[in-house]
Amino acid sequence: MPVLGRNVVGTMRKKQQRQKLKAAPFPSHWSSILEDHFPLYAWLPDEDRKELQGLIQVFLAEKRFEGCGGLEITEEMKVYIAAQACLLLLHRETDCYPSLRSILVYSSTYSVRTTRHLGAGVMEERQESRLGEAWDIKCVFSPSPADLCYNAFDCVVIDEGVKMKGEETLVGRGVRSMTPRFRLVLTATPVKNRLPDIFRLAWWAVGGKAEATPIFPYRDESAERDRFAATFMVTERNLTQEEEAKAEGKKVGRRFRKFTAEVCNVHRLWKLFGPIILRRRKQDTGIDIVPKIRRVIRCEMGTLQKKVYECHLRADYRDVNGRPAIGAQLAPGPAHCRRRSVQRSSGRPAG
Repeated sequence: MPVLGRNVVGTMRKKQQRQKLKAAPFPSHWSSILEDHFPLYAWLPDEDRKELQGLIQVFLAEKRFEGCGGLEITEEMKVYIAAQACLLLLHRETDCYPSLRSILVYSSTYSVRTTRHLGAGVMEERQESRLGEAWDIKCVFSPSPADLCYNAFDCVVIDEGVKMKGEETLVGRGVRSMTPRFRLVLTATPVKNRLPDIFRLAWWAVGGKAEATPIFPYRDESAERDRFAATFMVTERNLTQEEEAKAEGKKVGRRFRKFTAEVCNVHRLWKLFGPIILRRRKQDTGIDIVPKIRRVIRCEMGTLQKKVYECHLRADYRDVNGRPAIGAQLAPGPAHCRRRSVQRSSGRPAG
């Protein structure tokens, strides 16, 4: 079924389920709970009270409640919290808190450690007592343009962060356009071997500012990535090809230069990355990496596949300069070798 079709069917099914919940009789003991603990309930007109009852039944069916600090969740707590939340939805053509999945309930106030940036590289940490708060949480494996444009999250965690390195890719530009208050990028990219790839990850993680800042002195420009790489990596130049290009009257550009995997200034690089990277090695996690199991299954080629394969084996590939393109050629594979051995065993020529 196409993706659009699945979305339409899912929306219709969800709508039908909600209509059944709203049409179901409202439990009498729930009404008693609201009358005893939710004074506003008794003052509502009959139509509003009926609408609120339907919304409460939908809310309780779709949301999950969790007690914190050893608190045991009771039915009375659920009904009371649902009534408070659904009161805000009366007379509104809106969804029932679509991004809300779980409600964490504390017995009293709770403390959280907060960090605030005061500027000039100064961070302030303190404990705050809170009665409640809300987080908009959404887990996306393959973000759509709508997800990337939804810039209303307080915290964004990016897994496989190397996918956001591209300067012009949809995911790269989309993620970097988000401006959450808290950011975390997870990646297993080797810093030493692929240093330029981490430029955009670090730039966004520290705030993604248009101009250079003390914590990350690079602007939001593609050219800054090259300047970053040139600062910390060793560059190799192919002088022979440069001279040949000059002799042929060709333009000598950056194609004869490349960055190596060697970092020329490790200490300076660590001063830049030290404050923003949380590095965890294998011995820090205490969990062995799952072994990679590779099983090769060789299948016999079909008649047409063999002809195409042999055509590529005999082909004389050339690059744009007329030189042999060795990388494009195929090596003799198992099927080709098996065919030759079968011919020898049958007594026919092996040509």
